Parts: sequence; C-alpha cells; structure tokens
Amino acid sequence: MRCLFWPTKKFSRCKNNSKFLFCKQHRLQPIIVFLAFFGFLADYTELWQSMFKTMFSRTESPRLDYSITADRMDYAPGLLVDDVIWEQDFASYLVELENSSSSAEIFDLRVDLLLHGGVVNYKIMAQQGCEDITFFQYDAVGGIKSGSYVRTTGAYYVNNLSINVVRLFPQARFTVQIILKFAAVNEDGLFRIQYRFKKKLDGSTQVVESKHPIVLVDKENKLINIDKKKPPSDKLFLQIIPKKTMTFKEDGSILYGTEGQADEAIKQYNLAISRDPGSAPSYFNLGQIYARRNQIDQAIENYKLAIKYKPDHTEAHLELGYAYAQKGIFDEAIKELEIALRYRPNSATAYNYLGITYNNKGQIDSSIKNYKLAIQEQNDYPEAHYNLAMAFFKKGLIDEAVSHLELVKEYRPDVADTYLHLGLAYNKKGQKENARESFKAFLKYARNDKNRAKQIQQVERILRNIESQK
Repeated sequence: MRCLFWPTKKFSRCKNNSKFLFCKQHRLQPIIVFLAFFGFLADYTELWQSMFKTMFSRTESPRLDYSITADRMDYAPGLLVDDVIWEQDFASYLVELENSSSSAEIFDLRVDLLLHGGVVNYKIMAQQGCEDITFFQYDAVGGIKSGSYVRTTGAYYVNNLSINVVRLFPQARFTVQIILKFAAVNEDGLFRIQYRFKKKLDGSTQVVESKHPIVLVDKENKLINIDKKKPPSDKLFLQIIPKKTMTFKEDGSILYGTEGQADEAIKQYNLAISRDPGSAPSYFNLGQIYARRNQIDQAIENYKLAIKYKPDHTEAHLELGYAYAQKGIFDEAIKELEIALRYRPNSATAYNYLGITYNNKGQIDSSIKNYKLAIQEQNDYPEAHYNLAMAFFKKGLIDEAVSHLELVKEYRPDVADTYLHLGLAYNKKGQKENARESFKAFLKYARNDKNRAKQIQQVERILRNIESQK
C-alpha cells in the first residue's frame, strides 16, 4: 500500500510503500498535524467566542433594572447632611438604575417620579457608563385663604422629579440620592420610565415606556418601594410641601413672620457655611434670599461663591445672569445665561431670562428669538408668552401680541396687566366689545391695588368713551 502523506518536499504524494496508512518516514507527521490543529483552536478560543457572541447578540434588547431603597435616616435634627440641615420629618432614598445588557445601548432615558413628600435635595451618588445626567422639576404654587387674610407658602417643596440621561452604554448604572420632606398620603406615587434603543438588525429605533406605582410600605419607618406587579393608579397627586408658612394681608403687606424667617434662614445658612465653607447650596440659597429682598449686590456675591465651589450649578448661573441683567450689566448676564444653557440646553427659564436681558439692552429682535425658544421648550410658560407679547407691541405687531396675551389669560387668569394690555390692543384695533370686557376684567383684579390708581382712572375714562359710542 502506498503512503498517504502529502505533500513531500517536492509537493507530491510519498512514493514509499506502507503496511498501514503512513510509511516509517512519515508515521509521526499526522500526530504533529493533529496537535497543531488543537493548538490553533486553543489559541483562538476567545476570538471564536467573541465571533459567536456577536452573531447571537444582534437582536438583544436593553434590560433595565431599577429600584428605590431607603437610605440612612437616623440623623439628629439640625445636623448638616449632604448640604441639607436635617429635620425630623426628612427621609433619604436611593434611586438605582442599571442597563444590564451586555451589548445594547439606551438613548434619551427619562425617569419621572411622583414621591411621598417634597423633594428637598437630590444628587448623583455614583455613575458609570452614563452620558450627561440632568434633573428637572415642575414647580407649583399653592395657597389657602382664611377670613380676611391670605395664607400662602412663600417657600415650598414639590413631590416630583425627572431624571434625564442622554445615553447609557451596556452595563451602565447610576445611583441618585433623594432627600424628601416626608408626607405620607393614601395614594400611590408613580415611577415612569421611557427610553429609546436601536435595533441592530435593521437600524430602526424603538421607544419603550413603562409605569409602576410607588407604594407606601411602612409609614412609621418612611419606607416606600416600586411595585412592579401592581398596575399604576389613574389618580395621581401633586404635593406642595411648605418649608415655612407666611401670612399676608389681602393688600399684600406682611402680617407677621416673614422677615424673621428670612433672618433665621440667613443665620442657618451662614452656620452651614461655617461648618462647610465649600457648601455651594448654602451660598445659592443665601443669594435667593437676598434677591427676594432686592439686595442684588449681596445676591450676586453669593451666586458667584456657589459657582466657585460648584461650577456646574445651573441654577446659580441662571440667577446670577438675571441679577446682572437687573443691574444693567448685560454682557455678563448673557455670558452666565449661555453657560446655564450649556449645562441645561432645554432650560425655558434661561431663554426667558436671555429675552429679558436683550429686551433691556434694546435688542428687541434677539429678545423675541429667545422668548420663542423659551415657549418652544415649555409652551405653558405664561411669563414667556407675556414678555413676547410686550416685545411684539414694541415692534408694532399688535395681532401677534394679542394672540400671546390670550394664552397668558388661559394660563394665569388673574393677572391684571394682561387684561390692561389686551384692552388697549383691542381698543386700538377697533374691537370695542373685546376691549370693554378686557378693561372690566382689569378693574376686577386691580381695584384694590393702590399703586394702580392712575391706571384705573384712565381705564374708567376709556370705558366711558366706549359706552358712549354704543
């Protein structure tokens, strides 16, 4: 039998005879080839595994794991905890989220929370593989009228918070700490999550949304949890939790407490700064108090200190920009507001403040552009609609101004200035009936304001002229 070995040195089959498959000269060659083949397999095992893993993971979808767990809460009242002066009814929670997929990425993640209490503070405790985490809250104002006084909250917490992440890579995770002023209610809260991901097979985008109730597990120990089995309730709630209650007379003058409370707040924030000289939230809150007192220089000083210790403090950049605008330092105002927009590109407030700054600078076209951007980001923004209407009046665009004032009237039906300008606009357009209704509404809301005596006299005179033309 001829030897089966191939090839020889001359690249041809061996011519030796053999009783078995190979001659004596080549009997070891098959063993060498066999060992070399398995050596090749061993060397490239990881490569083969990677190839097969890629082939079979093309259709993998993101897998999000999320939870809310209680953090430490046994702090003594008055202790400074994470830039917050702890109170008896405060509670701390950790919101944790992970993309446990090994290959799928997540885009435009939004987590909306309705919680059992007002949000006092929030911050990122840890994050890995996340791109651009930002936060957003919907503000609300509440008040109670009792007898001849109006009791309202001048400072308050609300129970909503949105967490936005531009991109989560595979195995990405983050943890957010939320401190609440706990206020137990019978209704469930809400955990709503929405995101996009791309299908690798066809490149199409799929949007995923899910909702779960946040249930009160233990009221006494302030324990809450996401119930992934229970369907969310149709009855949602918005809580407005007052920090301090202030009482005003109906004419807007202070009955008691406000100045003392502000002085006490300043004292507490300065105490917090003495304990932690780099406490950016304390400087920012001091700036807010001084701004409300119209002490703009002191407000600017504290906003700048907040930014010094936390350069990405978006709200401090916003308020510093507005304070500069109030002082007529327009270029610095624009600079700060543009920085705020870099940190929060969808900030309607920043665009509105920019519009105000350009308007005060005399650049009406630029102010109109920014008011429109504010409305584009938040359509139900009455201040931006009102400011845009005033800018249109300056340009002589009466119809455009009226359309935005009508929207202001829908969002804030009790603002006297809205009806005053609507009445003047309709009167100028010759729409006497609309003008008459607007002027009467103005008188209704402005009647008790002593500072509007001259305006009231002018409007009453215009109304008499309109009535006499019937």
